[in-house]
Amino acid sequence: MRLVSKYWIIFAALSVAFLAIQATHFRYSISDENTYIYMAKTITEGQAPYKDFFYAHPPLHIYYLALFYLIFGLNILVLKATAVIPVIAAAGLIFWMLGKRQLWAEALLFTSIFYFAYDTMRFSTFAVWITLATFILVLAAVLAVEKKCTWAGAAAGFAGMAGFLSVAGAAAIGVYLFLADRKGAIRYMAAFAAVFIAANIALGLLLPGYFEDVLKYHLSKPSEGGNKGSVFVEMARRNPLLFAAVALFVFSGRKMRHAYLIPAAASLGLVGALILVSKVYGYYFLMALPFFAVLGAHGITSLVSRLSEDRVKQALLVSIGIIAVSGAVSAYYYYSNTYQDFYEAQQVADYVRANSGAGDAVFGDDSVTPLVAILAGRPVAPGYIDSNSLRWRSGLLGMNQTIREIGAGAARFVIVRRLNNGVGSFQFGPAYIDEFREFLKKCREALKINTSRGAEFQGSFFWHEFYVYDCSSQSH
Repeated sequence: MRLVSKYWIIFAALSVAFLAIQATHFRYSISDENTYIYMAKTITEGQAPYKDFFYAHPPLHIYYLALFYLIFGLNILVLKATAVIPVIAAAGLIFWMLGKRQLWAEALLFTSIFYFAYDTMRFSTFAVWITLATFILVLAAVLAVEKKCTWAGAAAGFAGMAGFLSVAGAAAIGVYLFLADRKGAIRYMAAFAAVFIAANIALGLLLPGYFEDVLKYHLSKPSEGGNKGSVFVEMARRNPLLFAAVALFVFSGRKMRHAYLIPAAASLGLVGALILVSKVYGYYFLMALPFFAVLGAHGITSLVSRLSEDRVKQALLVSIGIIAVSGAVSAYYYYSNTYQDFYEAQQVADYVRANSGAGDAVFGDDSVTPLVAILAGRPVAPGYIDSNSLRWRSGLLGMNQTIREIGAGAARFVIVRRLNNGVGSFQFGPAYIDEFREFLKKCREALKINTSRGAEFQGSFFWHEFYVYDCSSQSH
């Protein structure tokens, strides 16, 4: 018992270190999380997704976030923590699973590799659906390893209700169970169907907009497969230790147990889904990272175990040293990455509040506008909390109709974010659409904020610009 306690103390120390690193970015961000935070706010005011506003995912995460908003309001420390805590809980589940099998070296290696991979740190920062879905899918995998197949299937169903990407991992676990344990697979699939299929049918019947928001929207999005290769390459480049460790697992050539084959199946299912979907965002990979880390930890210990007995301890110390250096480098780059920090949020909100009435709505880039609206005490234009350009590019919304609504007074201010390199600029949200950029030329540029913050992209340095356009004259 004393040995077990010692390892759990180390796990707790690693978790505190991870949380402390994450806390360095507990501030306003340029991110989809602002859309979700505003939606959580509207839920606390009695509105419902799919009925009162567009929401592109199953509802579990948005109600999870709304619970914290109901209790704490716009407390950015708490709302950011809603993303980090599920990641720590997922790590704890896998640590427990490995520790139960007395694989304490692997448990510690897993925790260190997972927590301090650059993209684990980066993608755990934002209060979006992926971290909750990751935790629940990990729970399903651990329950499957423990041969609690009914509970595993139910957990997999709930993971799907946090994010549809989870279904790919859940299905891969089901396929593995079918090959390894037919009776367990039947219980798993029955429980999954009882939760996931029943919940989707019920939501579709109760809220007619549900299937359009979460299914038709994703199926209608234009294919942009050309960027997938670069996303996969960037993922490997940012996390070299993690992928090198996974390579060791692949080439270890040893007979595997459920504790590795189920994570391997989940990893393959998730990566396969990312290859097939029309558009891939980097943060989608977070769901696969804990499974990669399990495999990587086993790959390292498999290599070490092949050494002579007197070299095993040295090899483990070298491995720990490499992981520590890699983690420190990743933490430094994560800490230094201020690209998505929205320091200007209060400045923009103060301008909007000072130059508008309480009923004047705002509209614009979905990564910044909802946060500005909350800070300014102004509503987002009805129906446009999520103003991702894909809503128009998918054909589910007509840009001409939107322009008519904004021009008729649906919003007083339009907020635009650009990345500029002095030659050209990237625009986001509705301003990505040519017709809307033409419309903005008829509005008055009321506020412009240039920053020195930006990022290198394709050999050029881009910096942030924020604009507030006053479109009130269009309604006259």
